[in-house]
Amino acid sequence: MNKNEHAKTPEILRRRGEIFYSAAVVLLFGLFAFQLWFHAWRTSTTFDEPAHTVAGYRYWQCGDFGINPEHPPMLKLLATASLNFRANLIEPKGDCGARYTSKQEMFSLGGEFFTDNGVDSVMIPARLLSALLSLALATLVFLAALKMFGRSEALTALAILAFEPNLIAHGALVTTDMALTATAFGAVFALYGYVQKPTWKRFVIVGLALGLMLAAKHSAVIFVPLLFAVFIADAVLFRQVEARLPKQLLRRTAVFAGFFFVGFVLLWSFYGFRYHSLPNTSEKSVSVEDYIKANGRPEMVESLSAKVVTTANKLRIFPESYILGLADIVATGSRNVVIFDQNYATGQWFYFPLAFAVKSSIVLLILLPFGLLFPFFNRDKRREMLFILVPPLAFFAISLTSKMNIGVRHILPVYAFFIVAAAVGAVWMSRKFYYFRFVLIALLIFHAFTAFRTAPNYIAFANDFFGGTNNSYRVFRDSSSEWGQNYKLINEYLKRENITDCWFAGIGNLEV
Repeated sequence: MNKNEHAKTPEILRRRGEIFYSAAVVLLFGLFAFQLWFHAWRTSTTFDEPAHTVAGYRYWQCGDFGINPEHPPMLKLLATASLNFRANLIEPKGDCGARYTSKQEMFSLGGEFFTDNGVDSVMIPARLLSALLSLALATLVFLAALKMFGRSEALTALAILAFEPNLIAHGALVTTDMALTATAFGAVFALYGYVQKPTWKRFVIVGLALGLMLAAKHSAVIFVPLLFAVFIADAVLFRQVEARLPKQLLRRTAVFAGFFFVGFVLLWSFYGFRYHSLPNTSEKSVSVEDYIKANGRPEMVESLSAKVVTTANKLRIFPESYILGLADIVATGSRNVVIFDQNYATGQWFYFPLAFAVKSSIVLLILLPFGLLFPFFNRDKRREMLFILVPPLAFFAISLTSKMNIGVRHILPVYAFFIVAAAVGAVWMSRKFYYFRFVLIALLIFHAFTAFRTAPNYIAFANDFFGGTNNSYRVFRDSSSEWGQNYKLINEYLKRENITDCWFAGIGNLEV
């Protein structure tokens, strides 16, 4: 080898490394997208999807926000956008926007809308549009890990995310859990970008991200003070200017108020800047008090949270439909729960820790502790870990107080943050201990294999520490195990085995 060839060798290796890295990223994105598509196509409608779908179509049809106010409109508008271009669509029954639609009517209307038009012809396109938010989340996780930590961390985070059963399970459903997961992570990442380099462009991006988060799911209101706390904590712990701390805190408080104002305007835009839920009316759809009585425990009307929601409604701070969604949280904030066949009258503090332990992949459970330890041993990345760890840990802690335990999906937003933390911890250990990288590779291969052998039953997934997916029903009696997703598979089994006389206890929309 002559001198010129020897000099070119490092450049050739670098280019090959770039090609390999890019190919790995594209492959992981492709595999994640494939699994979302496969789950969307192979599983039946879950309990909530017909209601969300018919509501989204009503929003497009006439701006009727009196149907399904339990959830903000962003995801539902996205999922049903293609229905506006479908020919020969049989419209939902009843005059659009004529009156407030109760929950019972809403579920019935959704089921009829699906069966009238063909279940898959409505459901699958809606699911695939919903899956765009999951692909956006994957992109944000990769970019955040890349910007905050590096290439190895970004690739590892993407590898964990691409095969995480919970994200696949809820990533292509017409439900709001993934919408909050993607927008909450996006809001935190945008906030980190702003503190790194405050500009007007990044200011607007943070505000828009905050608005999308608020329009994704009502529990997003929990993230607002968490974002503010992280914003202030960053000024206290990592201030890099000479201005006095009180002045900095006052300035950041004013800036965050600006973020919220931009997000607040965007939230109103999703409701057409209209207060009333029903179009062409100046009357209330239903009073907050009556809504709580009709949809929850009547005594909740006297609770402090109910009074706060009622006051906000009187001041018309938020659209009426959004307020009714907050009222729904108050009304349904306490339900019975079955855990390990034990029936509890209300939610239990240990439910979500148990759900996380049972439902999370083994690779995430093993690697996350390294991510939690990382900031104690690495000063250089403590600022980044503030943004990656504080929001999900605080959200998780708040979930322990919840009296409504109906599925791991309610803590789905913590997964994106924990995946980045796990990836950071894994790469740190690989650099610290050479042989750990082989352990990491083995874990990621097992992780991918677990996702493929679980398909398409991602919703009922339980890790092997708890006996695997076929045993999740032994722990839970909610959407962490059965949500009406398996009727297609049941029907195929009955036909394959030529069984014509069969009875079973099911949940969800039996007609769809």
